[in-house]
Amino acid sequence: HMGQSAKSQSYNFTVVGTTQENLLNNATLVNITKVNRDNSQNFTLNYTATNTGNVTAYNTQLTFDTNPNIKVSNHNLGNMSSGNSINYVPQILVDKLTPPGIYNLYATLSWNNPSGTTSTKQNIIPVVVSKNESFSIAPTFSSLTMNPSNSNSTKVILTNLGNTQLTGTNLTCYTASVCNNFNIAFNNSNFNIPTNSSSTIEITAQNSNLEAQNYTAIIGVITSGGTKN
Repeated sequence: HMGQSAKSQSYNFTVVGTTQENLLNNATLVNITKVNRDNSQNFTLNYTATNTGNVTAYNTQLTFDTNPNIKVSNHNLGNMSSGNSINYVPQILVDKLTPPGIYNLYATLSWNNPSGTTSTKQNIIPVVVSKNESFSIAPTFSSLTMNPSNSNSTKVILTNLGNTQLTGTNLTCYTASVCNNFNIAFNNSNFNIPTNSSSTIEITAQNSNLEAQNYTAIIGVITSGGTKN
């Protein structure tokens, strides 16, 4: 017998050792305006990870790196098959007293390829913390009793309630007739109050032989954080 032969159809085999993933979010910038001594601020971001390659991405992780005053939790996305998308919406906390400035929030998507290698994709969002200058005065009212030609004094406490140092702080007396006749004086001027701190100021009044009655003076505090009476 004569031998018979047949030619089989040709096949192409493609071996894929790696895959690709994209990382998208719903913001390009985050503004933080409420942080001060007593208040933190939360915000959320919506991250979407998508496997755009042809094979599964294994042990997909979304990790974050930023300033220690900004708190956010990492997330395990697990194995992601080709074409699969996963959303993650973290709650992000900006701590009390976080100084004003621009802090980059780095989100890194990492995964293991079938070949055993590791790949990453990074996303950066600036977090802008605004300057918040505010302060309190205590007490808001003081009463002094003086005999003719005598002096007396009281103290007020100025407390920095913001997230940045108060500068150029001065006290002034606004009621001209009382201020001049009682020679109102302050024991400090043009001073700074660091964050989360207080300064105690002594106010002295000298009676210039005025007749006995009640006198009222308005004392104002002027600083980089504004003016209060």
